[in-house]
Amino acid sequence: MTVDLRIIEPVHLAADVSPVEARTWARLHWSIGNLVASRHVRAEGVRETIAVPTASLSKWVLHNWWNILYELAPLTVEAPLPGWQALDRAQAGWRHRHSLRVSDSSLCLPDLRICSSGNATLWSLVKDDPGAGPMRYLDEGTQQVPRQEAVLALGGLIQATLTACQGLVDSEVTWMRDRWSQVQQSMAEAGEAEFCRAAGRLGLDPYDVLDWPSGLLDWMTSAAAGALDRAYYLDLQGFGGDIADLPAVAKATQLLIEGQNLTAGETPRNARDSDLVGAEVPAWELGYNRAARVRRNARLTADEPVHDIAAVLHAATGTVLTTSALALAGPMPVVAGWKGQGLHLLAKRQGGSRIALVQGVALGLWSAAEGARLVTDARDQDHRAARAFAAELLAPRHKVEEMVDHKRRSMPLDDAKAEVAEAFQVSFTVVDNQFNNARAGR
Repeated sequence: MTVDLRIIEPVHLAADVSPVEARTWARLHWSIGNLVASRHVRAEGVRETIAVPTASLSKWVLHNWWNILYELAPLTVEAPLPGWQALDRAQAGWRHRHSLRVSDSSLCLPDLRICSSGNATLWSLVKDDPGAGPMRYLDEGTQQVPRQEAVLALGGLIQATLTACQGLVDSEVTWMRDRWSQVQQSMAEAGEAEFCRAAGRLGLDPYDVLDWPSGLLDWMTSAAAGALDRAYYLDLQGFGGDIADLPAVAKATQLLIEGQNLTAGETPRNARDSDLVGAEVPAWELGYNRAARVRRNARLTADEPVHDIAAVLHAATGTVLTTSALALAGPMPVVAGWKGQGLHLLAKRQGGSRIALVQGVALGLWSAAEGARLVTDARDQDHRAARAFAAELLAPRHKVEEMVDHKRRSMPLDDAKAEVAEAFQVSFTVVDNQFNNARAGR
């Protein structure tokens, strides 16, 4: 397994602690791939394990089970490992639902953040600054883990805690047992699991609906089987609270998609990823690889701008692309789906952009096997790959770097980037990001 939350040995405390803590204090070793979340340094040197009460961790996991597995990272945070200051500005509650560090304020735990990435979970470990204090965690990085593996790892921690508390009569233990039984029952029942997944994506607790936004519960409980798991519903839910009236936007979107006869469709055979597996390849790499293949198959040179997206797509994959301009509700600029044998994009009459259209192409080609997709700011695997694909197709990063470096010999850097952006018919921001990614080795 990629994730190993291992209990090394129980820890016996001389201090007077609660019966639950006394039963569940243990020395733990936590590894995620080649990262060791429990590796830290203190005055006596570097250690690979830490001692904590597993009950504190288990209660946090049980409180946030569906959020941990299905909620995305905050939309306004662009960095793969957002800092606390940015997180607090973007969505303070997210920190409490996804960072192990806040599961118990009295414990010094690693800053390990667990969240959804579409079809997998992201485990992001942030090391502490040198001046953080007498105890600092050392490892940093991100691992993408299949969701079922996360379920087994987190469930194993909960089960170990309950086993340690066997025979103990205590309200905390009773709550953990009842909640774990409730979660397991929900996962086993298809309709209940779909409801809980949708609540989790929105940052809500499916077992406490009293404080939900008005109208949301009625909409979710009245949805037909499979509706909340449809592709365009998932995209909308990636916005979370950014949509003031999600039920109304979802209904309008559904009627639009049905009215335009947009359906699910498979990736054309000559555009499939062959040996690339989306859950195992970073989103940016997946998007860049797809864009390079499309440019190569369409016989575009590295410095050749994409004048006609439809012509390039047809030359590279044989796919016929058509578009319609409509007044779309909500925050999405493009809706992508299949109509007949071709890919069809619905774009906003005002404010549409070429890069959003190409993101729609990517979502339609590689992510519309279960229905129409929406171009949004969601930070799951599909949307991050689509953004990378669009940038690389329209402005290949290594050529951008070469052209900018050549031009900056005779002009300021920003002027060079602006000229390259004009040459590729993209925004300055696209060129700036591509230049920085090339310099960073991405």
